[in-house]
Amino acid sequence: MAAATSRLRSALSRYALGLWFCAIAALGLLRVWMKIVREGQAPWPADLWPWIVGTALCAAVGVDLLVRERRRHALDLAHSAGGDPASYTGRPST
Repeated sequence: MAAATSRLRSALSRYALGLWFCAIAALGLLRVWMKIVREGQAPWPADLWPWIVGTALCAAVGVDLLVRERRRHALDLAHSAGGDPASYTGRPST
């Protein structure tokens, strides 16, 4: 039980910034959805586009950070296991 809690804390601390950006993007998406529902079928107002662009940028940065950290962690695991990190692809060998 304690080992699982420790692994969860370790994962959350490694991925914290990427998760934060993804959460901000989710809040931005919620804001866009609320504005669209409130406005109905009318054309989207001009002030909605910055929200859409900002949400997309936050989501892209968050996903990029998560992927980079996952890749870096996989390379660290390969290096600590005695493998060659330069040749490690992150996929299990078959």
